[in-house]
Amino acid sequence: MDQSVPPGRVRGICIPPCSKSYAQRALAASLLAEGTSRLHNIEFCDDTRSAIRCIEALGARVRRTGERTLEIDGGLSPAGDRLYVGQSGLSTRLFTPIASLCDTPIGVVGEGPLLHRSFRTMIARSGHWASGFTTATTISPSISKVRSGAARFR
Repeated sequence: MDQSVPPGRVRGICIPPCSKSYAQRALAASLLAEGTSRLHNIEFCDDTRSAIRCIEALGARVRRTGERTLEIDGGLSPAGDRLYVGQSGLSTRLFTPIASLCDTPIGVVGEGPLLHRSFRTMIARSGHWASGFTTATTISPSISKVRSGAARFR
């Protein structure tokens, strides 16, 4: 069906949907920021929920204050020894190096298609924190132990 819209003024507010990759990056920045961050218009897809689990595991306090709004108290202080990245490659690439800033070993655990991806480029470009990586180029369910200055895939 064709419809025509006559020329005229347009008024109103248009809020575009959130990009899941922008949301994950904003969550990582909120983890590393001092104080409280407020994120609006967040889409709670699987990858975003994985990123939220990661920042909570790394020490952030996350509160849902609205249907699509979060408040995050940042601070890198791990609450456990595992990051569950789900199937999110971006969460793996964002939070593995952040975990290397911690003094304690932290395992990175993925699932599904993520287990069959190569992380060779991430390792090659990682600098000092991946100096302890052993042979693996794919993630397994018990992928890596990351510690300051070294990380290892099993």
